[in-house]
Amino acid sequence: MNLNQSPRPFRAASLTLCFAVVALGSGCGTKSARRDSTPRPALPIVVSAFVGKNQVRVSPAEFGAGAIEILVSNRSGKPRRITLSGNGTVALTTTPISDGENSRAQTIVEPGTYTLNAGAGVAPVKLRVGPERPSSQGELITP
Repeated sequence: MNLNQSPRPFRAASLTLCFAVVALGSGCGTKSARRDSTPRPALPIVVSAFVGKNQVRVSPAEFGAGAIEILVSNRSGKPRRITLSGNGTVALTTTPISDGENSRAQTIVEPGTYTLNAGAGVAPVKLRVGPERPSSQGELITP
């Protein structure tokens, strides 16, 4: 190979390859219809439930409809199965929660009155679920 020879064929091949990559890359994507801007659901709220020897205490006892997470602390002296029922359905049933243990469960509730029951010998508590909570569409840094 002559060192004085110009590398024009190599440059031409390189430029052709670059143009091919750019042309193929610009064809990626879709031209489908614009996405539907459906608002996100409301963020879940946390409902705390304390199961004592003869009663259940809940906070808050009133909230809006949507996703909830129930945190249960069983201090009743025996294993308890928690049931949340209302509007003619059972919204949630847990596995038995041992005495001294904590548990969490998630469900979605509709407007109405619900009963949180911990079994025989423990007075149930009523929960009032109002209209659906507002969307979390405008909230930043949400899961």
